[in-house]
Amino acid sequence: MLSHQKYDAETLHRLMLPVAKELRLSRLELFSICGYQTEIENDRPVLETRKCSLLLGIAKALNVLYTDPQRGARRLRRPSSDEPFNGDSPMDLMQRSEKDLQQVRRYFDYRAQPH
Repeated sequence: MLSHQKYDAETLHRLMLPVAKELRLSRLELFSICGYQTEIENDRPVLETRKCSLLLGIAKALNVLYTDPQRGARRLRRPSSDEPFNGDSPMDLMQRSEKDLQQVRRYFDYRAQPH
């Protein structure tokens, strides 16, 4: 898991690109989910470590739920009537806000636990 220290953009990109590939996220989607922004001081792209950590947790839970990574990637894009999605896809929520990203993480963490 990523600590809350600040990583430079290149390091985070190297860490997150394999996760994005596994989940079939475009770079734009990855940047949207993980808070891609430009630092004002040095005009460098930055990914937020908290959001990256949430996305890593979602990927981990999907790996537990689905032995085929393609099924997990498809699940992110499929609309769901489950709470908290209410007809939207997990991907829709993941791109809205950090709070929604946390809800998606909690949902998949719960689903991945043995009951």
